[in-house]
Amino acid sequence: MRIQSQVFEQIQNGSFPMAELMRKYEVPGVTLAVIQDGEMTYSGAYGVRNEQGTPMTEGVLFECASLTKSVFALLAMQEVQAGKLDLDAPIAPLLQEEPWSNDPRFLTITPRQCLSHGCGLPNWQAKPMDMLFDPGTKYSYSGEGYFLLQKLIEQIEGKNMNELFKERFFGKYGMESSTAYW
Repeated sequence: MRIQSQVFEQIQNGSFPMAELMRKYEVPGVTLAVIQDGEMTYSGAYGVRNEQGTPMTEGVLFECASLTKSVFALLAMQEVQAGKLDLDAPIAPLLQEEPWSNDPRFLTITPRQCLSHGCGLPNWQAKPMDMLFDPGTKYSYSGEGYFLLQKLIEQIEGKNMNELFKERFFGKYGMESSTAYW
């Protein structure tokens, strides 16, 4: 998505109301980068990074948490394209781990259902997990569903998620400070 030229000009000349927006939404610190045609054309840091008032800098690392789900989904689709993952094959019979749920419906969860938050697993819960619904019949945000699929892809590739993200995305795009670890 391209930034509209008026907003971009405001960012470039310092008239974008960043401080006002930060106050309004109670955001203590922000870093911003504008990328146009594959090139970074602006970067800046605003506010503070901690309760002690240390100024924000462009090099500060942020936890992206669920924002990585879109990158992970791309990784999963690369596995599908390479013929290593079938979107409609149940995960449990392939996964070399103890089942995450004692509910027989767990055995039918597919990658497609995990990626679309339709797997029936809760968002986060200790094992053995309860199933919320029959897989593929409803929608309910599920970090556990993504984590289940992550475990399968790590098993398929013999690498952890951080290694895969570095290999496929971070290294490719010069993101030397990025990591997939907490």
